[in-house]
Order: sequence, then C-alpha cells, then structure tokens
Amino acid sequence: MMMDSEGLENGIEELKLKEEKGNAHAQPQGQLQITTFSELVNDVNLHFQIIRFPKQIYVWIGYNSAKLGHMYAAASTRPNNMVSVTSILGGVSDNTGSGIAHRLGNYYHV
Repeated sequence: MMMDSEGLENGIEELKLKEEKGNAHAQPQGQLQITTFSELVNDVNLHFQIIRFPKQIYVWIGYNSAKLGHMYAAASTRPNNMVSVTSILGGVSDNTGSGIAHRLGNYYHV
C-alpha cells in the first residue's frame, strides 16, 4: 500500500477524531496510557497501539496482522535537532517503518 505524506497526515487526523469520539480502547495506568484500535483503510486492516509515557510516545502500526513485528525509535539529535531513527526490535530495518518513525518524530518534535 502506497500513501503520500498528505494522505498519511489526513489519515492520522481522521484517526485522532475517531479516538476523541470514543471509538478507541484506552487504558490509563497511572502516568502510562495505552490506546489500541484497528481501522480498515483501502481494504487493508491497520492495527494501532499507542503507548504514552509522560515525555515519550511509542506508536506501533501493524499491517493485516496484530502481531508485533519491527519497532523503531526516533529522537532529535544535537546540534541541529534532526530526527534520527533506529531499529530496536525486528532485526533489519525497512524503509516503510523507519520512514513512518521519522515522520512521527518530526511531527511530535521528539
């Protein structure tokens, strides 16, 4: 499935609206909040798990399966605050996963 950056941003905004309307399953645990939901996009099931800590956010997106696969970490680096991405689970990185992590890192300014 190919999606341009504008389509991805629109999709994220739609998911935010649905989450606010209560379509998501949220589980607050002290300062930790876990949100899980699935969405059908272009006849493909996407599964999301968002884990929020006080100053961190982990986003996992599964394609056609809710099985946890690759996981990436994105963070701003000094001196110019560019976002760097690394694979922390799942072995060899792929362009799709690292690209999404990079975009989310830029979007949330982590």
